[in-house]
Amino acid sequence: MRMHRHNRKELSKIMFEDCTKDESELLRLGFCPDCKREGFLEGPHGGLCVNIMCANPKCGSRFNIGPMSAQRISDPSPLRASSALNA
Repeated sequence: MRMHRHNRKELSKIMFEDCTKDESELLRLGFCPDCKREGFLEGPHGGLCVNIMCANPKCGSRFNIGPMSAQRISDPSPLRASSALNA
């Protein structure tokens, strides 16, 4: 899967939420906080940050990772998260 660039109208609909300490630690170790699987696909880089997406096709959660912080880009759907756990 390839992450795509968003136009300004699409960006206004995207919510950025800071990850919790536990979520950030899982991300640092290479695991998705939503489905607990290992592996990410890299997306666009900017400055010291990189966008990543969970490689589990049933999850696909997206994050913006920087040297001192992590933010969630996508909304974790409870349905998507629960189906990913059963994959």
